[in-house]
Amino acid sequence: MPSEGVLMGNAFSILVSTDGGATTDAALHGKGFTLTFDGKEINISNMDSGRWEDFLMGRGNWAFSYNGLLRIDAVTDKLNTDDLMLLFVNKTKFQIQFTTNVTGDKYWSGEAFIKGGSIDFQDDTEGTTSFDGRGTGELAINTVT
Repeated sequence: MPSEGVLMGNAFSILVSTDGGATTDAALHGKGFTLTFDGKEINISNMDSGRWEDFLMGRGNWAFSYNGLLRIDAVTDKLNTDDLMLLFVNKTKFQIQFTTNVTGDKYWSGEAFIKGGSIDFQDDTEGTTSFDGRGTGELAINTVT
């Protein structure tokens, strides 16, 4: 049964695949995630538009940012900081899904690259990491089956 009402952030998973979707790994120890999307405006204003602008929507784009706890170890079915860093260093295009994994819910997916990020650790606090990515191509909307 699909989810209803307001969903808490911990209802979502971020799944990544580097093998065309045959296998997916969940991002480990995530603390926050932001998905942004935007479209380019094509101004078609002319003298017949009166005093108001008129435009069409052009190409869209999307991006994301992820932050979580710093984790580097050999967990094979989860993405750690070192896995995400390798996606950046090797300039690897990967598939990413933003999903609740609940049958009937919508999820968003597409291909992306890691653009950059940071690792932060201070005395007496947990280490954290953040990564920024940009989608390449369509951000598809599908239904969890």
